[in-house]
Amino acid sequence: MRRGQIFSLDALISLVIVIMIVGTFLSTSGELESGISGVIGWYSRSQIADTALGLLVKNPGTPPNWNENLSSLEVVGLGNSLYSYAVDYDKIKALVGYAPTNGKIVESLLNFTYRYSLLLKFFLPIPQIKIQITTSPLSVRVLNFTYIYDLSVPVYTLAIVNGSVASIAVANVSMASSDWVEVANSKHPLAMLKYNRSYSFVRTSTLTPLIIGDLRAPVPTYSKLRVNVTGVGYAVFAVRDGNEAKVLVVEKANQSSLVKAVVYNASGSALYTVNGTLYYVEIPWGYLYSVFDPTKGLKTVELWLYENSFTKVYISDNWGLDSLLQPKISPCEIKLWVWDEK
Repeated sequence: MRRGQIFSLDALISLVIVIMIVGTFLSTSGELESGISGVIGWYSRSQIADTALGLLVKNPGTPPNWNENLSSLEVVGLGNSLYSYAVDYDKIKALVGYAPTNGKIVESLLNFTYRYSLLLKFFLPIPQIKIQITTSPLSVRVLNFTYIYDLSVPVYTLAIVNGSVASIAVANVSMASSDWVEVANSKHPLAMLKYNRSYSFVRTSTLTPLIIGDLRAPVPTYSKLRVNVTGVGYAVFAVRDGNEAKVLVVEKANQSSLVKAVVYNASGSALYTVNGTLYYVEIPWGYLYSVFDPTKGLKTVELWLYENSFTKVYISDNWGLDSLLQPKISPCEIKLWVWDEK
């Protein structure tokens, strides 16, 4: 054997092994690269829904009162401007109600989801109010005044598919055909404040919220609610006074009779009776919302129009109840689906 031959043989064997290793690596590198890319893609997608929902619920939007003036909207947000821990009921209604006709809302949401399709569902407390009304003579009794919190039935929904507002049916079909769907959910306190200084309405049996909020202090004894009526008939209002349910009935039997208001408790017993003029009656707010100790906490108060048989009713707060009201806080849940529209 010549000098150096064994070393040449060792080098040859080593070279063969290296070639085999390199060949094996090259043959599997494509699969490895594909696997790594898949993991990275999954991780980045898994963050889209959570990040988008966080941006939506944790900021009030720009400007913070965008729901009051849509022309000023820059970035949509559901956060309450005064209570940073809560989402705002009025902003949820504005988001869902105006999105079909407002491109700024749609664009803002698509920016949150990197322009992927999305579906939002809002699960909110639903009022269940049932009042038994008997005429001739007129009497009332509260059968039910509760709130149902059903996470299987959303109160509001909003779907954007391929850049446009779509129906839930279209969104479901689109999701079913997508390679991936990411879901996020968020439970938040819901801040809800409903108040206007005055309302007017015609004959209706549609349950309508007029006042919803928490009282910080008892209402003054001199403050009153004025109810003007046109024609003859009756109007029934559901009242929540803390944990107590009441009914306010305003009636006018004939053209020559005075307008009368009666406040009933839940079982139908009359608590207060007020006689007015031929055209209106004034009810002390204290008859609806009784005195309480504010050092023991806030009191939730509500006023709902339950039914009206008058040709027209106009109600007004002659004092300014809103100075004592702050948002009522309730539970809610928001769910977001994000997927790639094919």
